[in-house]
Amino acid sequence: MEEDNDNEPQDNNQAGDYLCDPLLAYMSFASQSGASANIKRAVLGHFTPDMIFKARDALWHICDHDIIGPYKRRNKTPSRPAHDSTIDDIISALTKLDAIRCMPTIVIRADDLALIPRSHPEELNDISLLDRLNRLEARVTSLQEGLDHTMCENHNIKDMISQMPVKSHILCHHPRKFPP
Repeated sequence: MEEDNDNEPQDNNQAGDYLCDPLLAYMSFASQSGASANIKRAVLGHFTPDMIFKARDALWHICDHDIIGPYKRRNKTPSRPAHDSTIDDIISALTKLDAIRCMPTIVIRADDLALIPRSHPEELNDISLLDRLNRLEARVTSLQEGLDHTMCENHNIKDMISQMPVKSHILCHHPRKFPP
C-alpha cells in the first residue's frame, strides 16, 4: 500500500527563502498558461511519487499555511494513489499563492534541468495538439489568402504599367563620357 510517510514540515516562511525543486519549477511555469488537468497529467507521467512528495513538503515548509492551507497527509485509496491527491494539493497551493502574488522564488539546479519535461503540458494532450494544429492551419490559410491577394494586386499593377505608353526617345542634355 502506497503511503505518504513524511513528517509534517514546519511553517517558516521567511523573506529570501528559495525553493529548489524541478517539479515545482515546472508546475509554476506551466500554470501560467496551462490547464490544471494537463499539468497534473504531465507531472504524473514524468515525475516519481517520491519527487511529488518532496515537492509538496518543500512548498509547505516555506509557505504560510494560512494561505495554502494545512498540511495534509495523503494515503492511497482503492481509487486514487496518494501522489495523485498530492498533486492536486500542490496545484491548489500554487494557485492560491499566485492569486495573492505571494509566489515563492522557485529555482532549479543546473544538474536538475534534465528532470524537467521538454514539452509544455498542453502539448502532451492529444486534443490540445489537434487544437493547436487547427489554429496553425487557420493561420497558414490566412497567410495564403493574403499572399494570393497581394499577387493579384501585383499582376493588376503590372498590366497597368504595360499599357502605359513608352517614350521612344529620351533627351539627355549632357551625354556621359566614359574614360577610354
